[in-house]
Amino acid sequence: LILATCLLALLVIPGGEEFLTGFNPLWFTVASGLMLVSAFPLAAVPVDFISREETGLFALLITDIIIITVLVSASGGLVSGLSVLFIITVAAGGFLLHSRSLATLIAAIAVLAVLADAAWLVRRTEADIGLLFPAAILGSLLFAVSLLVQATAQRLEVVEAQASSAAQQVATLQQLNEQIVSHMNTGILQINAEGVIEPVNQAA
Repeated sequence: LILATCLLALLVIPGGEEFLTGFNPLWFTVASGLMLVSAFPLAAVPVDFISREETGLFALLITDIIIITVLVSASGGLVSGLSVLFIITVAAGGFLLHSRSLATLIAAIAVLAVLADAAWLVRRTEADIGLLFPAAILGSLLFAVSLLVQATAQRLEVVEAQASSAAQQVATLQQLNEQIVSHMNTGILQINAEGVIEPVNQAA
């Protein structure tokens, strides 16, 4: 929502178009508007629902890539600097998608979008062939970010599983301890900080 609002603000701020090279107002407005419209229903969807629906999340990320590709193309291509927005989508895919193959596929599609946009500018002679080099660097960065985020997310899942298992063990031990105390012949009382006796076992 914030990003789409800032992009649309460039259309009304005096001199805002000067921040973009090779500006195409129509396609820029369409892409920014789609980003804004798609963000509203997403804000109302629970996060746990999104994380469970792999297909829906994958489609959402693909939609982001398409919108960003149109934005980049409408702003003059790679030289506009908006191509870095692909990093956000690729990182989100690596973190939210449980399937590593789908997360890697998101990165691959983003790389193809970057390379295709650069090749299109070169073919239209709007840029020299040297533009393919920074496009390849950005593509390599996208893959690196995806793999790094996937590894981090996988490690977090392991840590979360270990923490959940430890919490279950603590709860089981606490329940066992309460059962032992309740069946003891010795009377045991527990008094809290306010001096109120909390019943512990039948003998007490």
